[in-house]
Amino acid sequence: QGVGGRYFNGALDELRVYNRALSDAEVLALTQERPALCSPAPDHYELVYASSQALTCSPLDVTVRACQNSSCSSLYASPVTVNLTPSGTPNNWSATPVTFTGSSALQFQRTTPGTSTLGLTATPAASNATQCIVGGVSTSCAVTFVSSGFILNVPNMLANRPTAAILQAVKDDGTQTCVPAWQNVSRSVNFSRTYSNPASGTLPVQVNGSTVTSNTPLTLSFDNTASAALTVRYADAGLINLSA
Repeated sequence: QGVGGRYFNGALDELRVYNRALSDAEVLALTQERPALCSPAPDHYELVYASSQALTCSPLDVTVRACQNSSCSSLYASPVTVNLTPSGTPNNWSATPVTFTGSSALQFQRTTPGTSTLGLTATPAASNATQCIVGGVSTSCAVTFVSSGFILNVPNMLANRPTAAILQAVKDDGTQTCVPAWQNVSRSVNFSRTYSNPASGTLPVQVNGSTVTSNTPLTLSFDNTASAALTVRYADAGLINLSA
């Protein structure tokens, strides 16, 4: 019952009773509070990385995103705390747990050959399951680590313009350091491409003037740093995945 016999018509929540009059500043601060229960949960969390293949000598860059909606076009606007898995030898995250708003850039490294399945638990919990976005596509969270392979560096480029890139053949020296695997030799390397965004296409992807589809062999010359110079060209705009 209110003052003068008046009644409140409804329900009260988060009721507080003070034994003194509040200042104007205190009242203003209260009006700006947003209780945690009023914030909707994130729709889902995402682990975003370039490939499901990685090297024991080179950490995998992983972005963790708290998504406000199903397409993750909007990020969750409140702080979240995330515990990343797996953890402990031979798996290493650059940091866990992490507290952030929106997204956080991390690294994951497995120090021995094998497969690790990435995952997380978070506060607040999401309404839907965690997704792994690999090369722009939602897929399995399993990442296979090997002790030797390629590091392919292709910058963002303009459509239909030849762009310089580098392929380096490396191996783990036993201390999780990448060292040259091939030096001053020519080798045949198979290249594959997939369309990511959009998910299909008709225009070609070319490496050193040759059209690449699936396991297309190209002969490359590797220098004393195990690096081979490439020229990459894609005749359209969009996101593609190129692997070797």
